[in-house]
Amino acid sequence: MWIRRAALAAAVSIVLAAGPAFAQQRGAAAGMLDALDYYEIQNLIARYAHGFDSGAEQGYMWADVFTPDGVFMDGSGREYRGRDAIAQFGSGGPNSRKGPTSVGHFITNVRIDPTPTGARARSYVMIGGGGGRGRGAAPTAGPPPAPSFGMGGTYFDDLVKTSAGWRIRERVLVRPGTTPDAVKAATMPSTAPATVVPPHADASGAMPGAIRLTADDYAQIVRTQLTDDGVVTNVMVTPVSNGAVAKAYKMRVTTADGQTTIGPEGIYFTFFAKSGDRWRPVDGHYMAAGSPVPDAARPYASIPATVTPPPVPPFAGPSLTALAADDYAAIGQLYARTAFAEDNGEPHHFVYNVRVEKTAAGATSQAHVIVLTLGGQGRQIAVSAIGEYRDELVKTAAGWQIRSRTFAPR
Repeated sequence: MWIRRAALAAAVSIVLAAGPAFAQQRGAAAGMLDALDYYEIQNLIARYAHGFDSGAEQGYMWADVFTPDGVFMDGSGREYRGRDAIAQFGSGGPNSRKGPTSVGHFITNVRIDPTPTGARARSYVMIGGGGGRGRGAAPTAGPPPAPSFGMGGTYFDDLVKTSAGWRIRERVLVRPGTTPDAVKAATMPSTAPATVVPPHADASGAMPGAIRLTADDYAQIVRTQLTDDGVVTNVMVTPVSNGAVAKAYKMRVTTADGQTTIGPEGIYFTFFAKSGDRWRPVDGHYMAAGSPVPDAARPYASIPATVTPPPVPPFAGPSLTALAADDYAAIGQLYARTAFAEDNGEPHHFVYNVRVEKTAAGATSQAHVIVLTLGGQGRQIAVSAIGEYRDELVKTAAGWQIRSRTFAPR
C-alpha cells in the first residue's frame, strides 16, 4: 500500500495536524517545547551522526551527545552504557578508517514529542559503509570501496534537557521487523574503558566564547544549507565566536538500466557569517566521502573557538522576508509525522531537503523522497520510488497542514 501511495503522480489531499504547539517562551510550561528546543534537538541528532562517523576526539564527540550515564543499544541488543563505553565503540578502534570526511549515518524524519521529563524522538536512518567509514576494518591499499547502504532502521530516543543542553539519555536502534522492547529483551552489556578525554561543557560542541544561536539563526542556516539539488541531511551547526560552521552529508543517487542505487556521497563544510538579521554562507567546501581534507577546509575539520574565514564582503539586499522559525520547525515536524503515519511502524518513506516558501495563502514546499525497503546487514536496500513531494500548505487553528500533494517521480 505504501508503494502505491508513493507512486501517485497526481495531486492528493492530505490533512494532518502539525503536532504539539510551541511554547511561547523557553520553559514556559512542563511538557512543552519551543522552536529553539526543536532545532537544538535536531542539531544534537545530526551531531550524533557526525560524531560516530568521524570518530572525532577518540569517540568522545559522539559520546558527549549522551548524558554521562546514557545508554545506546544497537539493533542486536548490544548495550553501551556510560560515556566511556560509548566513546570506545564510537572511536572505531586502532584500525579504524574513520576521519573528518567519513559519512555513514543518514538520518531524517526526526519526529520530536515533549514529555514531562524532556522529550522523546523517533527518526529514520540508513547506515552506509565504505568510503573510509569502515569501523575496525584493517587499512588496505588503494582507494576505499564505493560507499553503499547496507542496513538501517528507526532510532527511538529518550532525551533530557540538562544544564549543558539537550542530551540523549537512551537511544535504541530498531531494525525492520522488531520493536524497542524486543531489542531491550536481548540486551548484552558492554564493559566501560577508562576515561581519556574530558567532556565538553556544551553538547552542541560550542567552545568558550561562541555566540549563542537563536531559533531564527538555526532556521536560516539550515534552510540555506538545504538548497542543494541533491539529497542532503544531517545539517550540524556549530557556533563559533564570529559565525557558525555547518556540516552536512550528501547522498549519491544513481539510476542505470532502470535500477536506482543510493549511497553516501560526501560532506559539506560551510562557514556562515551574520550581518544584521541575515546569515549567509561565505566559504564552502565539498569533499567526497573518505577523501582528504584540503588545506583551505582544515579550519573547519576540527572547529576551534574562533574560525578565520576569507574576507567577508558586505551583505547586499534587504532583510529576509520568510516564514518565522517556529513555522519552519512545525512544518518539519509535519513532514516527519506524515512519513511515520503512512509507514505505520516500518521505515519506507525517507524525506529530505524540505524547502518552504511563503505565499499569500500559506506556503509551498518541495522535498526529496526516497521510498525503499531496508535490507539486513550486508543486504542491499531495495529502492522502489524516488522523486519530489510538491505540496501546498495551509496554517489552521490546529497548526500547519498539507492541503494538496503531488508526487513527481525523478
